[in-house]
Amino acid sequence: MSGYKITSFRDGVSQQRRALLALDPSTVRLEDREVGDLLIIASEFVKLIAYYDRNNLHTGNWSSFLPNESIGSLKELAIKLLETPIEQLGEFPGRNLSPHLSLFLTFLLLLESSKAKINDLTRRHLEFYFKKILGFTPKPGLPDRAHVILELNNTTSSFTIEKGTQFLAGKDLDGQDRVRLQFDVALCPYLIIK
Repeated sequence: MSGYKITSFRDGVSQQRRALLALDPSTVRLEDREVGDLLIIASEFVKLIAYYDRNNLHTGNWSSFLPNESIGSLKELAIKLLETPIEQLGEFPGRNLSPHLSLFLTFLLLLESSKAKINDLTRRHLEFYFKKILGFTPKPGLPDRAHVILELNNTTSSFTIEKGTQFLAGKDLDGQDRVRLQFDVALCPYLIIK
């Protein structure tokens, strides 16, 4: 075994490196706005909606119902609400929020669950297309295969590597070395050129 040494490792193009990024469902999110983004959009939108009083007179817009200074605190409160387990919501510090802001914040938090379903649409569509339309089925797992390039060192004129010789390439699921020679290899100092 002292007659050869590994001089370089060439990965080639592995299966993982051939995967198209465009086919990865996690790269496309149909709804990527967070609660904070929606609060900012809402704070700008309420300035555009005309407010009519009880006498049906135009008296301004809805911006007083969602003041800009409350956007930051609402965003922090929404993030805390998303991270708090349901069992602990009874003693949550944001209980004294005004009713209209509580209702609006609840709507934004409920939107999070439907947002997850909307963002999963690309994965489900891709799965449907490949499985139902094209009729693809997953292939069973195959053992890894690799091409190994060996070269003699300058002091050895010929060398044979026996079948079953193991090379360092990590372990498989069973804890066995991944690369083993399937047949004997005779090394000589000559190059084969096509």
